[in-house]
Amino acid sequence: MRFTGHVERSLSTNLSVTYDLATGALLERHGPEEAGLLRRVDRLMAPLHFGNFAGAALKWLYFALGLGQAVLALSGTLVWIERSKLRARAASPALADRSASHV
Repeated sequence: MRFTGHVERSLSTNLSVTYDLATGALLERHGPEEAGLLRRVDRLMAPLHFGNFAGAALKWLYFALGLGQAVLALSGTLVWIERSKLRARAASPALADRSASHV
């Protein structure tokens, strides 16, 4: 039987133990202290990615930062489109006159 759970006061997400059901003997234990450096770094990625280590406040901060990136990308795209239109009008005076007459 295998049990897996969260380790308190650790960024590592999993501690797992495996017992033999017939004898109750501990067969395996995998925790943060038994892992090598690369495995420890790998185990840190999930809690950092999902924000599971600091509660709801961190998840809201992640949300705000992600939303800020989306707004930044959108506003940058809109600025680029407007500048492209201005450059096109400056390059072609006939196009600028035609668009001014339609407005």
